[in-house]
Amino acid sequence: MKKIILLSTFFAIALVGCNNSPQHHGEQVNSNDTVATQQFKDEHTAQNSLDWIGTYEGTLPCADCEGIKTTIVLNEDYTFSSREEYLKSPNLLVEVNGNFVWDSSGFKVSLKDNKDYSRSFKVVENAILHLDTEGHEISGALSEQYRLIKK
Repeated sequence: MKKIILLSTFFAIALVGCNNSPQHHGEQVNSNDTVATQQFKDEHTAQNSLDWIGTYEGTLPCADCEGIKTTIVLNEDYTFSSREEYLKSPNLLVEVNGNFVWDSSGFKVSLKDNKDYSRSFKVVENAILHLDTEGHEISGALSEQYRLIKK
């Protein structure tokens, strides 16, 4: 009789030990919540999350002058105005109006007019970063000089 009780106890312990369901302590995580959180992260862009409409100013580096005092105005209707004043170059002022488009990531804008003006910027919190001709951020010692601050 002792052997039967001992054997029954052993099998009961073995069956409990074979339970493969994961143990959750505390709050359970709903897989739908995880998917919703991931979708929110994926949809969070400068275009839909930042206050990008406004005026941006700064002095960009220049190869053959002391700098280019630049003002860019981005409007809600996807139009822009640009004013570039070449410092220490008399009478060299470029003013342009045109349209801009967002790239598919929602972080970069391309400004174009009806002629040959074309500039690209990455939109960040309270600033835009002038991008190189291939659309990449400028790196190196002068990288901070390519930042136009929102006014």
